[in-house]
Amino acid sequence: MVVRHAIDREASPGGESMTDALGTVVAADADTITIMTRRGEVSVLRGLVLATKEVPPAPVRRHRDDPR
Repeated sequence: MVVRHAIDREASPGGESMTDALGTVVAADADTITIMTRRGEVSVLRGLVLATKEVPPAPVRRHRDDPR
């Protein structure tokens, strides 16, 4: 799942006003959504969510000597 959400423009390094959290949803309640990303858990307030999209899992990498 990818969750696009608003962030504090003044606190972001490049002045962005939104960012994405890409990973697996591990918890959700009325107030927050928690996503496990490669960098760890990210909790997002539902009121800051701008868009969500389900994405397929990353493809499994094969070794070069794999005949498939």
